[in-house]
Amino acid sequence: MVRQTKRPGRVHGPYAYRREWRIVVVDAEGNRNHRYFKTEEDARQVVRSLKRLFRAAAGKPLRDALDAYELYMRYDKRNKLNSVLTTRYRLDLFFEGFNRTLEDLGQAECARRYERLRMHQGRRGKPISDDCQLNILAETKTFFRWCVKQKWLKSNPLEAVEGKGRRRHGKPQLRIDEARKWLAMAVWLAYNAEKEREREGALKAIMTLAMGLREHEVLQREVRDVDDGGTLLWIPDSKTPAGKRTQEVPAFLVSLLVEQAKGRPGTEPLFRHRCKGVGRRWVERICHRAGVMKVNAQSMRGLHATLAVARGVTSHAVAAALGHESFATTARSYAKVEAVTAAAQSRAISVLTGGNSAAFHNDEGAQKHEKLHNQLCNLPKTPPISPEGDSSK
Repeated sequence: MVRQTKRPGRVHGPYAYRREWRIVVVDAEGNRNHRYFKTEEDARQVVRSLKRLFRAAAGKPLRDALDAYELYMRYDKRNKLNSVLTTRYRLDLFFEGFNRTLEDLGQAECARRYERLRMHQGRRGKPISDDCQLNILAETKTFFRWCVKQKWLKSNPLEAVEGKGRRRHGKPQLRIDEARKWLAMAVWLAYNAEKEREREGALKAIMTLAMGLREHEVLQREVRDVDDGGTLLWIPDSKTPAGKRTQEVPAFLVSLLVEQAKGRPGTEPLFRHRCKGVGRRWVERICHRAGVMKVNAQSMRGLHATLAVARGVTSHAVAAALGHESFATTARSYAKVEAVTAAAQSRAISVLTGGNSAAFHNDEGAQKHEKLHNQLCNLPKTPPISPEGDSSK
């Protein structure tokens, strides 16, 4: 049987009673006390005061705490709206069906809710994944720590609850030869595709690999973010504070970005086709056309980091280049983030281009494009895979 919340008291009214106004005060034991006032305003003022006292004695309602935490994430921490909504959805899932106060959430109740969460059936009728339930547990612990700071709780009831299951670290990545084939096809499409959306899609996909950008970091760019003749790309907003950075553009991408931004107002979006998931879809389409294993945009970011580390870039430098938030990264690399980013990019591009990235410089117009194609895996003037054999069209 579910334990009912013990309420210190409640108040009803005011009610018109003869020539006066009556309120009914019910204490914690259920005893009723009638009070009378000459005016309605006096009665309402007392009702408001008693309700405030009763709420304070009863503790903070969970739903009120969740609403306050959502406002804190949005306006104090300045988190992205999608991130805030995702966190709120996960917290609501953890506390599903609970309509009492924070004080009623003891260790036993929270442990029981975590076990129930692990058995939760997803949209496809399967139990929730280990990664998902561990993320929800971590975010709920963070919520409780915030409640402790607000002095709504004396301690975190989830502190002693340990997550169960194993996280899946990383995503499948292309091998170096596969990455070269993928890049060759992507560059060919970016220069030669007939439709604008195809050229844009290929360019977006290339930026996830060659620059290690998140998908939303690519889609949210404006024309003015392409700076200094196309050699720099500004990222003034990102998922985390560490994601706000200036990226050096690899040499073979400069002409593509300059052409994309040419003759357009600075505040106009750099890419015209910006629906969510478009970058991921183009990474997968190019995988199909290049005849390599299907991976996603997040995997391309991981490959960028893998190649950079393989060429000697330290882990904290790679984290800075990818915009990851880390205290160690901030302490050791914050002052030189542009230099660190450039080093990570140059080493990654060197691997992808067979150690011949310097040859991308000093070409102009069509000659530069043709030379670029020949250098990327000896790419001929026709696609690496014949378009007739491409079933994605």
